[in-house]
Amino acid sequence: MEKIIIDILKNDNFLKSIPAIVAVIGLLITGYKQVFKVKTITEIDKLFLDKETKERLKFGKYIFSVLQFFFSYIIVSLYLKFFYYDYLTSDSESFFLSFLKYSLNIFGISFLISSVLFSFQNKLKKHRWFMFIFIFFVLINLLSSYPIFGCILSLLFFQSDNLYNLYVTLLLLLGLCFFYAHIFSKILQESHVPYSFRIISEAELKKIKNLIHGYTIDEKRTICFIGDILNKEKFYVCDFSSKVYIEYKQLTSQKKESKSSGSRAKKSKANR
Repeated sequence: MEKIIIDILKNDNFLKSIPAIVAVIGLLITGYKQVFKVKTITEIDKLFLDKETKERLKFGKYIFSVLQFFFSYIIVSLYLKFFYYDYLTSDSESFFLSFLKYSLNIFGISFLISSVLFSFQNKLKKHRWFMFIFIFFVLINLLSSYPIFGCILSLLFFQSDNLYNLYVTLLLLLGLCFFYAHIFSKILQESHVPYSFRIISEAELKKIKNLIHGYTIDEKRTICFIGDILNKEKFYVCDFSSKVYIEYKQLTSQKKESKSSGSRAKKSKANR
C-alpha cells in the first residue's frame, strides 16, 4: 500500500493535477450536506417539502449519481495501473488489448442502440419487454465502458505528459456519466404513494393506544406512529403548541382494506 502511494506522489501528472483534485475535494465537502439529505430523506418527509426543495433534492440526487459513476471510472483506472499496467503497455497482439478492442466495438454498438431506445422510452416504457431490452443494452454499454476508459485514463494519467488529452478525456467521461445518470434516473423513477388526511381532535388522539414519538419536522410539528402499524401506512402529525393533530393514511392500504372487507362481506352473504 505504501509503495502505491509513493508511486502516485512521484508521478508528475499527479502533481500537476493537484489544483483540480483540490477543487473536486472542495466540491465534495460543499455538497456533503446536500448528499446526506438526499440519502436520508424518506417518503413521509417529502410530503412536507415545498416544490423548490423537492427539485433541489432531485437535482442533488442526480449530481450524486454522476459523481458515483465518475469515481468508479477513476477506481478502475487505478486498479488497471497497479495490477495490469504491464498488459496495457505490451504488444498489440496481447489478449488484454484484443479484449479492449472488442469492448470498444461493443461499447459503440450498444451506445447507439441505447440512444435510439432512449428516444422511445417515454412512449414504450409501459411495456415490460421494451424496458427489459433497454436496460439490457444500457448495462452492456456501461460494463463495456469501464475497461476502455479505465485503460485510457490509466495511460494518460500515469504515462503521457499531454495534459490536454487527459482533460479532454475527463470531460468526455464526465459527459458520459451525466448520460448514464440521466438514463438511470428515468429507469428508476420513484413512485410516490398518495396519502389521505383528516384533522382529529385532541380527545381522539388520546384514545389511540401505543402512540409513539417518531421525529420532529420543525420546531412545532412532530410525527408520531402507532407501535403495531407500519410507519408508512399510518402516522400522525402533531402540533402540540397549537393543538392541531392530523392523521395520514396511505390510499393503497385503504384500497386493500376495502377489498378485504368487501370479500368478507361476500363470504358472509354466501354463508347465509
